[in-house]
Amino acid sequence: MSDINLTVSDTTEPARSPHTLLLIENDPREADLVRFHLGNGSPELFTIVAVTSLAAAAQFLKEKPVDGVVVDLNLPDVRAIDVIHWARGVSNRAAVVLCSGTDDDQLQLLAYKEGIKEFVRKDRSQLPFLTHNILFAMERFRASRLREQLLKVVGQNPDAMVVTNTAGRVYFVNDAAVRLFQRSRKEMLESTIRFPIKEAELEEFEIVRKDGKRCAEIHLVSIEWDDRPALLATLRDVTDHRRISNRVREKQKLEAIGLLAGGIAHDFNNILTIILGNAQLAQVDVPKSHPIQALLRENVDAATRGASLVRQILAFSRPEDTVLTNCSLENIIHDSIRLLSSTLAGNINVVLHIEPNLPPTRANIAQMQQVIVNLCTNAAYAMREKGGTLELNLTIAPVEELMTFAATELVAARYARIDVKDTGIGMDRNTLERIFEPFFTTKPQGEGSGLGLAVVHGIVRSHGGMIAAFSEPGAGSVFRVYLPCVHGDAKSSMEMHVTHRGNGQHILCVDDEAAIATLLSRLLERLGYRVTTFTNPRAALEAYQEDPRAFDAVVTDLSMPGIDGPALVRELRALTSDLPIVMMTGFLQPEELGRARDLGVGALLLKPDSLQELGEVLHKLLR
Repeated sequence: MSDINLTVSDTTEPARSPHTLLLIENDPREADLVRFHLGNGSPELFTIVAVTSLAAAAQFLKEKPVDGVVVDLNLPDVRAIDVIHWARGVSNRAAVVLCSGTDDDQLQLLAYKEGIKEFVRKDRSQLPFLTHNILFAMERFRASRLREQLLKVVGQNPDAMVVTNTAGRVYFVNDAAVRLFQRSRKEMLESTIRFPIKEAELEEFEIVRKDGKRCAEIHLVSIEWDDRPALLATLRDVTDHRRISNRVREKQKLEAIGLLAGGIAHDFNNILTIILGNAQLAQVDVPKSHPIQALLRENVDAATRGASLVRQILAFSRPEDTVLTNCSLENIIHDSIRLLSSTLAGNINVVLHIEPNLPPTRANIAQMQQVIVNLCTNAAYAMREKGGTLELNLTIAPVEELMTFAATELVAARYARIDVKDTGIGMDRNTLERIFEPFFTTKPQGEGSGLGLAVVHGIVRSHGGMIAAFSEPGAGSVFRVYLPCVHGDAKSSMEMHVTHRGNGQHILCVDDEAAIATLLSRLLERLGYRVTTFTNPRAALEAYQEDPRAFDAVVTDLSMPGIDGPALVRELRALTSDLPIVMMTGFLQPEELGRARDLGVGALLLKPDSLQELGEVLHKLLR
């Protein structure tokens, strides 16, 4: 950014050159008389150029500017009224004084109406004051030009400016005020505006317009307008600025919520890890036919839903964090409806139609839940007055339906289709065309940001999918989401499946939560490993320093007091560069994934799902 330097210059005005004066007089004797009175012993005051006709005067004015014009009304072959009209046309370029050898009040009144206010009779009583008249006319002309320039500056000011008398009658408005109030200049000049603030205060108020409300800052000062007391109101439209500020505040709020949610997620996931891990171990130990298996499955199901809820909270507070997995849309729909069940009105009936044995889709589970929750919430809003039916259908999209999309949009051979239908008020065509635009909303001010469906559209497109909406007034709405299917199985944490076992390798486990350290020891011992656990990372480091060759791999928590996971990994790497290391965490910041990769961590697992993956990861790292 360039600096602006303010320098003090010499304010002494240079000596003025004589004023150039154009004299239009056909009688040489009267021209000399005028010259005499204008000179009056001070020839340095005026440089006088004399012509004898309006045509000659017009030609001269085309070639050179002048400061003043003195014109005789009694020119040959020209009526006095035509001279006045000519003088009116010249008055926007120079000061004008009319001279006449006759005392004609009607001509003087006509000249005044035309804006020529200096009128001098060529007699002994008034000619001696001709110099004064022309100087006064020049000063008036200068003031008029200055006013015009000032009005031009004010008129081009991007802030709205309104001048009123003390009773609120409008005297002046600039172009910005016309735009701000969305009224014609004529309407405003015929209206009365009372500003609800005191002088010199700066406040905000709302302007109601045809297209809605605008927020404006207003500053009021007392001035004089045409020698009368007046008020100048300067108004700045801050609607867009407030909108941006609100977005920044919302972003900061979300960041704060994200930090809070991250801390809660870390602690809550640790608790869920203990519950889920021990329940899964019990499932392995207890015979499949034992009645307690049903209780264990409910325990695992509840813990899994709790983990899903934590992921959803994190997704809402940290929308940029996207981890894609093979997932079941059926499970996502059931979880979303379960989440919504406490908020839907009693007069709304939910109906599910789900095609069995559908292939999974690769998606971020929390974001997909956000899509379902948002579409269902909008559907419920459309039925808020009379109630109705909220219907969700999950099926494979017919091939002929996919052919209606551009080939560049299709990324898979098969797509799952989710229909969210309501029996609400519906939408007209204009609304339907804008429904996915950011900040467009059909809800009253304060009830909706206009971001929900835009976010839904963005999420669906980021997953390689498409979304379409169908509606008619009074006939409800249908939102249709298409998501690409993938090969493989949907991720499930309902039961623990032991696929890979160890061969007596010695694992160093570090976690400041004693219950998790014990759980890891039980799990890994059942998988065929020898395990030494520590809840103090410094003690774990000392044990490794005593005999690095005693351990084949390390499993450590990310967030611990004293020495955190990354610091512990750096110390261990300094001792053994190729040591297999697995890091676990209850809350993953995006930047931590890169840090772990830079430290050479073999895998970074998210609790509580990490228990499912730990055995497989260790098997790969120790091969």
